[in-house]
Amino acid sequence: FWLKLQSSPPFALNYFKAPFSAPAAMELSAFNINHGYCEAVVRGLRSGFLGVEDYRRLGTSDTLEDMRSALEESDYGTFLQDEPSPLMVATISKKCYEKLADEFLYVKAQTVEPLATFMDFIAREKMIDNVVMIIQGVLNNKAPIELQE
Repeated sequence: FWLKLQSSPPFALNYFKAPFSAPAAMELSAFNINHGYCEAVVRGLRSGFLGVEDYRRLGTSDTLEDMRSALEESDYGTFLQDEPSPLMVATISKKCYEKLADEFLYVKAQTVEPLATFMDFIAREKMIDNVVMIIQGVLNNKAPIELQE
């Protein structure tokens, strides 16, 4: 950055150098521009992990309704609120997987290359695992409803 002094006497310096150089300033303007938001989202999701106190409350739950009320005090509070009262284990498992999938897709939608390709690879690996699990279930003569869960 070079600035010209407007009203300087002829014997003074007409230019002076600012305390930072242009390349250094430009590096800071683009810092974390590609992955900053995605990193902030992941940090926010990480802060929602269950802590020791949450696990203690879940461990002392006697029924699934107690477990629902223990989860309501955490970041998982809203994902079971619309479910009818005779809560089933399969329902909780299904809702947990849906929440994880929704969060994964949201983070993936915010990424740029090469992270987007890496997240595609992760998703494909899970899809391959699911296909292998279905094939193993068919070979073991499991009912289709069991394979769907």
